[in-house]
Amino acid sequence: MDVYAENVFIKQKFEEMGLDICEVCGLLPSSIEEQNIELIALLGFVHAYKVSGDECVISGMRDSIPSIILGKGTEDRWGKFESWVCNCRLGAFLDYNRVPGSEDCVGLESIKVYLGQYSLYVDFLGVIPPGLACRYLKEELCDEVFLSKRNKVPVTVTGCDGYCPGCFQRPWCQQGREESWKIDRKHGVMVIPEIAKEYLDVELPSINYLVPHR
Repeated sequence: MDVYAENVFIKQKFEEMGLDICEVCGLLPSSIEEQNIELIALLGFVHAYKVSGDECVISGMRDSIPSIILGKGTEDRWGKFESWVCNCRLGAFLDYNRVPGSEDCVGLESIKVYLGQYSLYVDFLGVIPPGLACRYLKEELCDEVFLSKRNKVPVTVTGCDGYCPGCFQRPWCQQGREESWKIDRKHGVMVIPEIAKEYLDVELPSINYLVPHR
């Protein structure tokens, strides 16, 4: 790989994590080789910070923060780095961690663990396909939603708004499967969103199996 291709590759790694290097870095060296050296050091530092769950280890990283991070002194630079690296777009995380050959997502448990770091908890009403769960979370929370480790107010995402026919998890939700709504009776089958149909490998139950609800 030549130095220019390597430069593009490194910058893409930051983009995949939802991180914009322009937010914390000054002017990059004019030499592509020097840029690569600086950016590789920063990328390694970001990964080391993210994988460490030990506050003592993280605190000890302050004095070795890459020089490419702008700021007035160590504390200021460290504050900017933490603010930058601790904020990430959910969509970027899901794309970055996509399992090769899988259907649009990482395992649901991995997503739950990640979101739990940001006091955001997933508690769907059924065991839904991971691919569907990933699509829902990405579309519902959106790439524009930033998750911050500084936000400690717990939020639980159930995916339920009370309207079963419009719920993506209805086929896997006991209450959703058992209740019949007016629109179900109109169509003669349990009505579900198109996105759910893509993951359903059985026929939709007729209203004869549903309990009248609304």
